Amino acid sequence: MVQQLGLSHIEADAVQQMKNLYKMFIDCDAGQVEINPWALDPSNTLFCLDAKVNIDDNAKFRQSALVEMRKNSVCSE
Repeated sequence: MVQQLGLSHIEADAVQQMKNLYKMFIDCDAGQVEINPWALDPSNTLFCLDAKVNIDDNAKFRQSALVEMRKNSVCSE
């Protein structure tokens, strides 16, 4: 996947970020985790600049800390 995304020059960093994203997806009962964009600093360190994360409504009882964050956000419903 790293090669397909053209990130071979920062392979270790890209692989670690993808592993972290997958872990977050599973641990948070996410239905979606979207990173857009990724960026490199001058030392070729990969950063996530923005993200969208959706938690499965049926799993919110397991994710009370995330639900509380949403309640306190500007975007809360």
